[in-house]
Amino acid sequence: MDRLVSGFEARPLWPGGPSVGPIGLGTAELGMVYGTPGTPATRPSARAAAKFVGAALDRGVRFFDTARGYGVAEARLGRAIGGRDGVIVATKASVPPGMAGRSVELSLERSLRASLRALRIETVDVFQLHSVGVEMIGREDVMAALDRLKERGWIRMAGATVYEAEAARAAITSGAYGVLQIAVHPLDPALEGVLQDASASGIGVVARSVLLRGSLTPRAASLPVRLAPLRDAAYALAAAAETDLAGLPSVAYRWALGRPAVAVALVGTCDLGELDAAIAAAAAGPLAPAIVREIASLPPVAGSSADPRTWDAPVASTVNVGDLQ
Repeated sequence: MDRLVSGFEARPLWPGGPSVGPIGLGTAELGMVYGTPGTPATRPSARAAAKFVGAALDRGVRFFDTARGYGVAEARLGRAIGGRDGVIVATKASVPPGMAGRSVELSLERSLRASLRALRIETVDVFQLHSVGVEMIGREDVMAALDRLKERGWIRMAGATVYEAEAARAAITSGAYGVLQIAVHPLDPALEGVLQDASASGIGVVARSVLLRGSLTPRAASLPVRLAPLRDAAYALAAAAETDLAGLPSVAYRWALGRPAVAVALVGTCDLGELDAAIAAAAAGPLAPAIVREIASLPPVAGSSADPRTWDAPVASTVNVGDLQ
């Protein structure tokens, strides 16, 4: 399994941990229908999913991010990686609202055991709290539960995936999490402070939503009317980077990987062309400083259209029936 060619310095996923960058694979699309509003989305067959993961491995991808909430993604990933050496796996679990005390540990343990079985491994490299908010991330019972799972040898490092900047900062200051997964894209000017704090604390950042679920691609032209501010921001970003919509994916990945805290950028796709494009972007190295300055001068996206959680309209989809796992 070859290493990826990268124009960026290798960074550890956590202090003393493995260097996994620059490109990792997000596996939501392996196990569930997932896509951009206004664009048809599909889920691959089990055979196609295995073939895609194998192709990613052949290209040197070493980091795979999955979750219990991604349908059959863990099971498909487990069959495809087959206990290969040198592969780093991160998965996620949620703590149900209102749960506290010993019940938290039992819930996380049940979820983790199911993940380990599906992934066909005995220890997961990164076990992340999934989409956790500021009110839970620093709770003593939650942090103690993660510590005990680590003591049992079931996880190497605890992590958190968050949306709000306040939750990210709470994770950083708690000292309980070595890995932080957050959306990292050039349309969020408020992100820089969080990334600086993570870097100063030695926390490795896994960059997700680098393309804003396909909005920083030519698909921006097809965004529905309710996301017009996001579409306009995509065109403005392309102009600032002296490119067009087709060039936006490369700009977005090079921008994200140019942040010192980012250890790896996820590509959430089952399309080899998109994966190859991200790998090529990483090989191209950092953006020119003048372009980085132009991007930094862009105004924030109007409204909430840059937050995928607000995309509540159903996405047109075609689901493969049968062959679920």
